[in-house]
Amino acid sequence: MSAVIMQPFGLQRAKSGVRDKMGKFSFRPDISSALRWADELLAGSQIENHLSKAEWLLEYITGFERAQLYLEKNDILKPAEAKKYSSLILKASQGVPVQYLSGEVFFYGIKLAISMRVFIPRPETELLVEKVLEVLKKKRSRSVVYDLCSGSGAISVAMGINSDSIVYGTDISKEAVKCSRLNAEKHNLKHKTIFYQGDFYKPLIENKVPYPDVIVSNPPYIAESNPEDADAFVIRYEPKGALWGGEDGTDFYHRIFGGAAGLIRKDGEILVEIGYNQAQKVLKIAEENGFKKAGIYKDYSGKDRIVHVKTEG
Repeated sequence: MSAVIMQPFGLQRAKSGVRDKMGKFSFRPDISSALRWADELLAGSQIENHLSKAEWLLEYITGFERAQLYLEKNDILKPAEAKKYSSLILKASQGVPVQYLSGEVFFYGIKLAISMRVFIPRPETELLVEKVLEVLKKKRSRSVVYDLCSGSGAISVAMGINSDSIVYGTDISKEAVKCSRLNAEKHNLKHKTIFYQGDFYKPLIENKVPYPDVIVSNPPYIAESNPEDADAFVIRYEPKGALWGGEDGTDFYHRIFGGAAGLIRKDGEILVEIGYNQAQKVLKIAEENGFKKAGIYKDYSGKDRIVHVKTEG
Protein backbone atom coordinates (compact mmCIF):
# COMPACT_ATOMS: atom_id res chain seq x y z
CA MET A 1 0.00 0.00 0.00
CA SER A 2 1.56 3.31 -1.01
CA ALA A 3 2.13 6.17 1.39
CA VAL A 4 0.05 8.42 -0.86
CA ILE A 5 -3.03 6.21 -0.55
CA MET A 6 -2.72 6.05 3.22
CA GLN A 7 -2.79 9.85 3.62
CA PRO A 8 -6.02 11.73 4.39
CA PHE A 9 -7.49 13.13 1.18
CA GLY A 10 -6.98 16.64 2.52
CA LEU A 11 -3.24 16.02 2.18
CA GLN A 12 -3.14 13.93 -0.99
CA ARG A 13 -1.52 15.07 -4.16
CA ALA A 14 -3.60 15.71 -7.24
CA LYS A 15 -2.82 12.35 -8.86
CA SER A 16 -5.11 10.69 -6.33
CA GLY A 17 -8.06 12.19 -8.17
CA VAL A 18 -9.06 14.37 -5.23
CA ARG A 19 -8.15 17.96 -6.03
CA ASP A 20 -9.58 21.45 -5.83
CA LYS A 21 -9.63 24.06 -8.56
CA MET A 22 -6.47 25.68 -7.21
CA GLY A 23 -4.18 22.74 -7.89
CA LYS A 24 -1.97 20.59 -5.69
CA PHE A 25 -3.93 19.86 -2.54
CA SER A 26 -7.65 19.42 -1.88
CA PHE A 27 -9.45 20.51 1.27
CA ARG A 28 -12.86 20.73 -0.45
CA PRO A 29 -13.42 17.52 -2.44
CA ASP A 30 -16.75 16.87 -4.09
CA ILE A 31 -18.82 13.88 -2.98
CA SER A 32 -17.82 11.73 -5.94
CA SER A 33 -14.10 12.30 -5.41
CA ALA A 34 -14.29 11.75 -1.67
CA LEU A 35 -16.19 8.50 -2.16
CA ARG A 36 -13.72 7.28 -4.78
CA TRP A 37 -10.79 8.05 -2.49
CA ALA A 38 -12.41 6.26 0.44
CA ASP A 39 -13.34 3.20 -1.61
CA GLU A 40 -9.80 2.88 -2.97
CA LEU A 41 -8.26 3.22 0.48
CA LEU A 42 -10.55 0.65 2.10
CA ALA A 43 -10.11 -1.76 -0.81
CA GLY A 44 -6.34 -1.36 -0.55
CA SER A 45 -6.59 -2.15 3.15
CA GLN A 46 -8.49 -5.37 2.31
CA ILE A 47 -11.64 -4.24 4.11
CA GLU A 48 -14.68 -6.31 3.12
CA ASN A 49 -17.62 -4.50 1.50
CA HIS A 50 -15.37 -1.47 1.09
CA LEU A 51 -17.67 0.59 -1.13
CA SER A 52 -20.67 0.01 1.13
CA LYS A 53 -18.65 1.13 4.16
CA ALA A 54 -17.36 4.21 2.34
CA GLU A 55 -20.95 5.07 1.44
CA TRP A 56 -22.15 4.41 4.99
CA LEU A 57 -19.75 6.92 6.50
CA LEU A 58 -20.40 9.53 3.81
CA GLU A 59 -24.14 9.21 4.46
CA TYR A 60 -23.42 9.75 8.14
CA ILE A 61 -21.27 12.83 7.48
CA THR A 62 -23.56 14.51 4.94
CA GLY A 63 -26.97 13.38 6.20
CA PHE A 64 -27.80 12.17 2.68
CA GLU A 65 -29.53 8.91 1.82
CA ARG A 66 -27.39 6.59 -0.29
CA ALA A 67 -29.09 7.47 -3.56
CA GLN A 68 -28.52 11.16 -2.85
CA LEU A 69 -24.77 10.62 -2.74
CA TYR A 70 -24.90 9.87 -6.45
CA LEU A 71 -27.55 12.41 -7.35
CA GLU A 72 -25.56 15.14 -5.60
CA LYS A 73 -22.13 13.75 -6.53
CA ASN A 74 -20.76 17.16 -7.59
CA ASP A 75 -21.62 18.86 -4.30
CA ILE A 76 -18.53 20.12 -2.50
CA LEU A 77 -17.99 18.89 1.05
CA LYS A 78 -17.62 21.54 3.71
CA PRO A 79 -14.11 21.68 5.23
CA ALA A 80 -15.35 20.19 8.52
CA GLU A 81 -17.12 17.38 6.64
CA ALA A 82 -14.03 16.61 4.57
CA LYS A 83 -11.82 16.53 7.65
CA LYS A 84 -14.18 14.30 9.62
CA TYR A 85 -14.78 11.92 6.70
CA SER A 86 -11.06 11.59 6.13
CA SER A 87 -10.48 10.78 9.80
CA LEU A 88 -13.27 8.19 9.94
CA ILE A 89 -12.17 6.45 6.75
CA LEU A 90 -8.62 6.13 8.05
CA LYS A 91 -10.00 4.44 11.17
CA ALA A 92 -12.22 2.20 9.06
CA SER A 93 -9.14 1.20 7.03
CA GLN A 94 -7.69 -0.18 10.28
CA GLY A 95 -10.76 -2.37 10.76
CA VAL A 96 -12.79 -0.25 13.16
CA PRO A 97 -16.45 -1.10 12.43
CA VAL A 98 -18.32 1.69 10.66
CA GLN A 99 -21.20 1.17 13.09
CA TYR A 100 -18.96 2.29 15.94
CA LEU A 101 -17.58 5.18 13.94
CA SER A 102 -21.05 6.49 13.10
CA GLY A 103 -22.68 5.49 16.39
CA GLU A 104 -25.57 3.83 14.59
CA VAL A 105 -26.59 0.47 13.18
CA PHE A 106 -29.54 -0.75 11.14
CA PHE A 107 -31.32 -3.88 12.35
CA TYR A 108 -34.60 -5.29 11.07
CA GLY A 109 -35.09 -2.03 9.18
CA ILE A 110 -34.68 0.00 12.36
CA LYS A 111 -31.98 2.60 13.06
CA LEU A 112 -30.41 2.00 16.47
CA ALA A 113 -27.76 3.75 18.52
CA ILE A 114 -24.60 1.78 19.26
CA SER A 115 -21.38 2.41 21.18
CA MET A 116 -17.98 0.74 21.20
CA ARG A 117 -18.78 -1.02 24.49
CA VAL A 118 -21.81 -2.77 23.02
CA PHE A 119 -21.92 -5.74 20.63
CA ILE A 120 -23.04 -4.87 17.10
CA PRO A 121 -26.25 -6.76 16.17
CA ARG A 122 -25.82 -8.90 13.06
CA PRO A 123 -28.13 -9.51 10.08
CA GLU A 124 -28.27 -13.21 11.02
CA THR A 125 -30.05 -12.28 14.23
CA GLU A 126 -32.93 -10.80 12.23
CA LEU A 127 -33.97 -14.41 11.57
CA LEU A 128 -34.26 -14.91 15.33
CA VAL A 129 -36.63 -11.93 15.49
CA GLU A 130 -38.70 -13.35 12.62
CA LYS A 131 -39.06 -16.70 14.37
CA VAL A 132 -40.02 -15.11 17.68
CA LEU A 133 -42.64 -12.94 15.96
CA GLU A 134 -44.11 -16.08 14.37
CA VAL A 135 -44.38 -17.67 17.81
CA LEU A 136 -45.96 -14.55 19.32
CA LYS A 137 -48.74 -14.56 16.71
CA LYS A 138 -49.97 -17.81 18.26
CA LYS A 139 -49.76 -16.58 21.84
CA ARG A 140 -52.13 -14.51 23.97
CA SER A 141 -52.39 -10.78 23.45
CA ARG A 142 -49.66 -8.78 25.18
CA SER A 143 -47.49 -11.82 25.78
CA VAL A 144 -44.51 -11.41 28.09
CA VAL A 145 -41.07 -11.89 26.55
CA TYR A 146 -37.70 -12.10 28.29
CA ASP A 147 -34.70 -11.02 26.19
CA LEU A 148 -31.57 -12.29 27.94
CA CYS A 149 -28.16 -10.81 27.09
CA SER A 150 -30.08 -8.01 25.40
CA GLY A 151 -27.06 -5.92 24.39
CA SER A 152 -28.07 -2.88 22.32
CA GLY A 153 -31.73 -3.84 22.71
CA ALA A 154 -32.01 -4.67 19.01
CA ILE A 155 -34.14 -7.80 19.47
CA SER A 156 -36.35 -6.20 22.12
CA VAL A 157 -36.93 -3.02 20.11
CA ALA A 158 -37.72 -5.01 16.96
CA MET A 159 -40.28 -7.05 18.89
CA GLY A 160 -41.68 -3.95 20.57
CA ILE A 161 -42.26 -2.29 17.21
CA ASN A 162 -43.64 -5.37 15.46
CA SER A 163 -45.82 -6.96 18.15
CA ASP A 164 -48.03 -6.05 21.11
CA SER A 165 -45.83 -8.01 23.50
CA ILE A 166 -44.25 -6.63 26.68
CA VAL A 167 -40.50 -7.22 26.57
CA TYR A 168 -38.13 -7.34 29.52
CA GLY A 169 -34.44 -7.32 28.66
CA THR A 170 -31.44 -7.98 30.90
CA ASP A 171 -27.73 -7.55 30.41
CA ILE A 172 -24.80 -7.63 32.80
CA SER A 173 -23.20 -4.65 31.04
CA LYS A 174 -24.08 -1.19 32.33
CA GLU A 175 -23.15 0.33 28.96
CA ALA A 176 -25.37 -2.13 27.08
CA VAL A 177 -28.38 -1.35 29.28
CA LYS A 178 -27.79 2.37 28.81
CA CYS A 179 -27.71 1.84 25.04
CA SER A 180 -30.83 -0.35 25.01
CA ARG A 181 -32.81 2.13 27.08
CA LEU A 182 -31.80 4.91 24.69
CA ASN A 183 -33.02 2.85 21.75
CA ALA A 184 -36.32 2.08 23.46
CA GLU A 185 -36.80 5.79 24.16
CA LYS A 186 -35.93 6.78 20.58
CA HIS A 187 -38.67 4.50 19.29
CA ASN A 188 -41.24 5.43 21.95
CA LEU A 189 -41.18 1.98 23.54
CA LYS A 190 -40.31 2.77 27.15
CA HIS A 191 -43.79 1.64 28.23
CA LYS A 192 -43.46 -1.85 26.70
CA THR A 193 -39.74 -2.53 26.35
CA ILE A 194 -38.05 -2.42 29.76
CA PHE A 195 -34.39 -3.12 30.49
CA TYR A 196 -32.60 -4.11 33.68
CA GLN A 197 -28.92 -4.42 34.43
CA GLY A 198 -28.09 -7.75 35.99
CA ASP A 199 -27.25 -11.39 35.55
CA PHE A 200 -29.79 -13.30 33.44
CA TYR A 201 -33.04 -13.78 35.41
CA LYS A 202 -31.90 -12.20 38.69
CA PRO A 203 -33.12 -8.61 38.10
CA LEU A 204 -36.40 -9.91 36.65
CA ILE A 205 -37.06 -11.97 39.77
CA GLU A 206 -36.02 -9.09 42.05
CA ASN A 207 -38.37 -6.71 40.26
CA LYS A 208 -41.20 -9.27 40.27
CA VAL A 209 -41.96 -8.96 36.57
CA PRO A 210 -44.61 -11.32 35.14
CA TYR A 211 -43.59 -14.84 34.13
CA PRO A 212 -42.65 -15.16 30.44
CA ASP A 213 -44.55 -16.72 27.59
CA VAL A 214 -41.40 -16.62 25.45
CA ILE A 215 -37.69 -16.35 26.21
CA VAL A 216 -35.27 -15.23 23.54
CA SER A 217 -31.51 -14.84 23.69
CA ASN A 218 -28.48 -14.23 21.53
CA PRO A 219 -25.80 -14.98 24.13
CA PRO A 220 -22.03 -15.03 23.71
CA TYR A 221 -21.25 -18.34 22.01
CA ILE A 222 -17.77 -18.24 20.50
CA ALA A 223 -15.81 -21.22 21.82
CA GLU A 224 -12.57 -20.29 23.56
CA SER A 225 -11.12 -23.48 22.11
CA ASN A 226 -11.88 -22.22 18.57
CA PRO A 227 -11.04 -18.50 18.48
CA GLU A 228 -10.55 -18.76 14.72
CA ASP A 229 -14.35 -18.91 14.42
CA ALA A 230 -14.38 -15.16 15.08
CA ASP A 231 -13.17 -12.48 12.70
CA ALA A 232 -9.93 -10.86 13.86
CA PHE A 233 -11.48 -7.38 13.73
CA VAL A 234 -14.42 -8.58 15.84
CA ILE A 235 -12.05 -9.83 18.53
CA ARG A 236 -10.01 -6.62 18.36
CA TYR A 237 -12.82 -4.09 18.55
CA GLU A 238 -15.99 -5.60 20.02
CA PRO A 239 -16.55 -6.11 23.78
CA LYS A 240 -14.99 -9.37 24.93
CA GLY A 241 -17.82 -10.14 27.33
CA ALA A 242 -20.25 -10.28 24.41
CA LEU A 243 -18.17 -12.81 22.46
CA TRP A 244 -16.84 -15.71 24.49
CA GLY A 245 -19.09 -18.53 25.63
CA GLY A 246 -16.63 -20.70 27.53
CA GLU A 247 -14.46 -23.58 26.40
CA ASP A 248 -16.98 -25.03 23.92
CA GLY A 249 -19.17 -21.92 23.57
CA THR A 250 -22.19 -23.32 25.43
CA ASP A 251 -21.73 -21.95 28.97
CA PHE A 252 -24.55 -19.42 28.73
CA TYR A 253 -27.10 -21.95 27.46
CA HIS A 254 -26.87 -23.84 30.75
CA ARG A 255 -27.86 -20.61 32.51
CA ILE A 256 -30.67 -19.84 30.05
CA PHE A 257 -32.39 -23.23 30.13
CA GLY A 258 -31.57 -24.01 33.75
CA GLY A 259 -33.04 -20.75 34.98
CA ALA A 260 -36.08 -20.89 32.72
CA ALA A 261 -37.42 -24.16 34.09
CA GLY A 262 -38.94 -22.57 37.20
CA LEU A 263 -40.17 -19.38 35.56
CA ILE A 264 -41.58 -19.95 32.09
CA ARG A 265 -45.32 -20.45 31.63
CA LYS A 266 -46.78 -23.90 31.00
CA ASP A 267 -46.99 -23.41 27.23
CA GLY A 268 -43.78 -21.40 27.06
CA GLU A 269 -41.19 -21.41 24.30
CA ILE A 270 -37.49 -20.53 24.13
CA LEU A 271 -35.55 -19.47 21.03
CA VAL A 272 -31.79 -18.95 21.12
CA GLU A 273 -29.17 -18.07 18.55
CA ILE A 274 -26.26 -20.52 18.35
CA GLY A 275 -22.92 -21.06 16.67
CA TYR A 276 -22.93 -22.97 13.38
CA ASN A 277 -21.80 -26.25 15.02
CA GLN A 278 -23.64 -26.08 18.35
CA ALA A 279 -27.21 -27.15 17.55
CA GLN A 280 -27.07 -30.65 19.04
CA LYS A 281 -25.12 -29.58 22.12
CA VAL A 282 -27.55 -26.76 22.85
CA LEU A 283 -30.58 -28.96 22.20
CA LYS A 284 -29.21 -31.54 24.64
CA ILE A 285 -28.80 -28.88 27.33
CA ALA A 286 -32.42 -27.80 26.76
CA GLU A 287 -33.70 -31.38 26.97
CA GLU A 288 -31.74 -32.00 30.16
CA ASN A 289 -33.67 -29.09 31.67
CA GLY A 290 -37.08 -30.45 30.70
CA PHE A 291 -37.69 -28.84 27.30
CA LYS A 292 -38.53 -30.56 24.03
CA LYS A 293 -37.42 -29.72 20.52
CA ALA A 294 -39.65 -27.49 18.39
CA GLY A 295 -37.17 -26.74 15.63
CA ILE A 296 -33.64 -26.02 14.48
CA TYR A 297 -33.47 -23.26 11.88
CA LYS A 298 -30.74 -22.41 9.41
CA ASP A 299 -29.58 -18.91 8.59
CA TYR A 300 -29.45 -17.36 5.12
CA SER A 301 -26.14 -19.07 4.38
CA GLY A 302 -27.49 -22.53 5.25
CA LYS A 303 -25.86 -22.86 8.70
CA ASP A 304 -27.68 -23.92 11.86
CA ARG A 305 -28.43 -20.66 13.69
CA ILE A 306 -31.47 -21.03 15.98
CA VAL A 307 -32.61 -23.66 18.44
CA HIS A 308 -36.32 -23.52 19.36
CA VAL A 309 -37.73 -25.54 22.28
CA LYS A 310 -41.00 -25.79 24.18
CA THR A 311 -42.09 -26.80 27.66
CA GLU A 312 -43.01 -30.46 28.04
CA GLY A 313 -46.56 -29.67 29.16
